[in-house]
Amino acid sequence: MVHNFESEIEKIECDPAIKDCLKKLYASEEQGLSEPSKIPNLAYYENTIDEYYTKDDISGTGED
Repeated sequence: MVHNFESEIEKIECDPAIKDCLKKLYASEEQGLSEPSKIPNLAYYENTIDEYYTKDDISGTGED
């Protein structure tokens, strides 16, 4: 994992929802490293990504 992920992600020009999603996933990974009982599973990743982007709506706005 990138030790300075949070500062590096801010330098990337992309959709803010992508940044938010990556930050949330990264935070979960960090928590899992410090507390092995809280390591995220595949369903967590899928659900988190679906919060920001659904299969039918890649813009993340919830509008069709």
